[in-house]
Amino acid sequence: MALWCPSAFLCFIALSCMASEKAERKSLCSSEQVNFWYTFEGPLHYLSMTVSPCSLGVSLYFINLTLIPMFTITRFGFHGVVYYKGQMWLEHEVPNVLCEDYKICHIIKGETLRETFPVIIRKIDGPEGEYQIHLTVNITDDLEMKETIHFNMTVEVKTGGNKSFFSPQIGRL
Repeated sequence: MALWCPSAFLCFIALSCMASEKAERKSLCSSEQVNFWYTFEGPLHYLSMTVSPCSLGVSLYFINLTLIPMFTITRFGFHGVVYYKGQMWLEHEVPNVLCEDYKICHIIKGETLRETFPVIIRKIDGPEGEYQIHLTVNITDDLEMKETIHFNMTVEVKTGGNKSFFSPQIGRL
């Protein structure tokens, strides 16, 4: 029993360190005008995203997504909030909907989805600086289990003066 206690304690410490490890910050895009990073937490085997073009003042962007889920998706929705200098600047919500028409719903647990989808932009003027975006994606799987994926994004607008920022309207995934 004396050997078990130290082993259990070491296992607890190792698991605590792994659980408290911060999510890796990944670049979505980087240019002379803007830098865009993200982290995510949630039940995904793998996620990688990029956006093009990586510039401001464009009304149509394309998100390149590679995703391997740990569940089969049947419904999804999201809630996003944009903060500038600690103040809520913009909020957008899409309730959970059946997603039969979306490609993301045609993959099953462990399958790989590689897709490029459009994001149509409604231009909103915003100043140069750093914006924080908190996005919560709510997913219901084929067994009616609810899963949540949290995205924290940072957008650094580097170009001087007021430039167009965006309010996304996501196309078909």
